[in-house]
Amino acid sequence: MGNMGKQNRIKRVYKGVFLRRKDFTLGDLLDIYYGKKTYAQYDRSSLQWNKFVKDFCMDEATKIYSDRLKAAAALWRIVRESDMKKEYSHELFEQYKANNMIYLRNGNTDQ
Repeated sequence: MGNMGKQNRIKRVYKGVFLRRKDFTLGDLLDIYYGKKTYAQYDRSSLQWNKFVKDFCMDEATKIYSDRLKAAAALWRIVRESDMKKEYSHELFEQYKANNMIYLRNGNTDQ
């Protein structure tokens, strides 16, 4: 694998995992770079989370939250710990939006 392939692999790992996981170290990143470890064990959950957040933020209805990332994380925690499909949908938002009331803009909980 050429340098460009390694660099792309590192970027995917870095974007998806490095900043979120406390147990993922620089040593792990270097091991992946040098082919000693695979990032597959980190990749799936990171991809699910990244897509979930992207879809959450694209939903206009989620603009009611002052901190959308925290609201998405709270909803993701519910989904992740359940047997539900690990995907965001507006229906999921409607079902659980009362759980995220603390993140509403200006404390407005009338919605």
